[in-house]
Amino acid sequence: MRKEPEYHIGCGLFGKIYAGALTPPDKNGMQKWRHKSEVTEEAIFAVMQLFKTEMQMLRKTTGSSSYKFPNGMTLTVNFKLEKEPPQKGGAEDGEESRTERVPQQE
Repeated sequence: MRKEPEYHIGCGLFGKIYAGALTPPDKNGMQKWRHKSEVTEEAIFAVMQLFKTEMQMLRKTTGSSSYKFPNGMTLTVNFKLEKEPPQKGGAEDGEESRTERVPQQE
């Protein structure tokens, strides 16, 4: 019986998100991508959809989430869920539409 490859998700050095299979560890314990696909926008959309669904289930319009990284830094993200008025030629009510992500700099 053939074992299906295990898939992993990782962030590259230049901010792209990849998904794919890894090679078995070499003699030094290092693993490399065997097959990978760049999935940055899909991954961001999936995470935003997750937070939106959770907020809707809890009937909240604002919230925040924090993640502590192994190096001791913490990233906190604040969310505000609001419904925009429908626009002509836009997505129908109930349909999902992707919006452009605009990174903010401090």
